[in-house]
Amino acid sequence: MNKKNIIIISISVIIIILVSVLSYTFAYFAFSANNNNTITGDAAKPKLELDVTKITPTAAKSNLKLVPLLDTAISKAVSGNGGESSCIDANGNLSCQVYKVVVTNTGTINLKVRGKIKLEAKNTSSVYSNLKWTRLSNSTTVIDSNDIHLGQTESILINQVQLNKGASEEYYFALWLSETNTNQNLKDYGDFLGTVTFEDDNGKGATATFNS
Repeated sequence: MNKKNIIIISISVIIIILVSVLSYTFAYFAFSANNNNTITGDAAKPKLELDVTKITPTAAKSNLKLVPLLDTAISKAVSGNGGESSCIDANGNLSCQVYKVVVTNTGTINLKVRGKIKLEAKNTSSVYSNLKWTRLSNSTTVIDSNDIHLGQTESILINQVQLNKGASEEYYFALWLSETNTNQNLKDYGDFLGTVTFEDDNGKGATATFNS
């Protein structure tokens, strides 16, 4: 092979190598320019919705005010003792109130949730020291007559319950004015309000209020 051919072959090899390197470099920078690490789509999000409804007394009895009730009588009061309507005593007085709570997981992931309740005087013209509540299995049945909570302390309704995405659960509770066998005129009067809160393990959730 003469010297001229060797030079031609060498130049050709160099050109091929340069073309390959430049093509790779261009492709790399073209890719880098378009690769901004952006991920499209919706991230998984937790979201709860909450509704609280008073179901007892009925609208016809909605103007009645609570009268004191012994804690030991709440099961009978809720069930409608002696053929009376739920929470209405033999004298036509309102002895308790029943509420339904509906919590819905409207987010995109399954959650473990807890629910809490707190009762208190509505404003400075009201005083409440003896409001109590207990959980029900339905609108007329107390789950545990010993499971009684003082309203002014925030207490657990349910804890660490699985609520799948798109699912709803119903819970019931009854509240009443606990009988102290003393004059309660200066300790319990006016209007009260309640707060129901449901949240996930990260403390995110929903809160709903209700009135007496």
